[in-house]
Amino acid sequence: MEIERNRVRSFILEELFKGNIEEGDRLSLPYFAKQLECSVTPIREALTQMEYAKIVEAIPNRGFIIATLKPEDANHFYSVLANLEVLALENSKFDKTDIKNLRLAQSAFLKAKTPLERIRMDFKFHELLIEKCGNPILLQYINDLKIPIFIYEKKYMSNETLINISNSHHEQIVEALKNNQIKKASIALKQNWLCMLKHT
Repeated sequence: MEIERNRVRSFILEELFKGNIEEGDRLSLPYFAKQLECSVTPIREALTQMEYAKIVEAIPNRGFIIATLKPEDANHFYSVLANLEVLALENSKFDKTDIKNLRLAQSAFLKAKTPLERIRMDFKFHELLIEKCGNPILLQYINDLKIPIFIYEKKYMSNETLINISNSHHEQIVEALKNNQIKKASIALKQNWLCMLKHT
């Protein structure tokens, strides 16, 4: 059942990436069931679980919708994500191939032409940072946070100043990891997420 719930969360995030759903949009259980080729039961369970995380809302007589996120909630989402990613990073080890892959992801981030593409590449960079932490529960929590974080990020990823700040943090992280300075990388990673709070 957990596998099905994960598929639902991943599908919703992908639909957000594609621009097929937005804040306030109704989530159709029959549509999801058809797309994922499963019953509506695991979809309803996944959405109920996501409601507790304030990712979706259950509206009487309407079903589930993508939650409209409040600016004051940004502090909670970003603070939690920053701390969880730092924890994952500090429990990871990096080799030359990992550093190379991070640089490639960073290059793709800089070359992105649209805000949606830029967010996708930014998420990819962060996935590479933490994928070796070895704690699947921690990784799941982080993955769950990407849906509300995506909604916030969509609002400012066309801001050149923020893009440059993010790029600078990414470079600091990679350089620190290259020199095996995990603590320095952790500080830059936390700054990377928390600096966005000023702009949400």
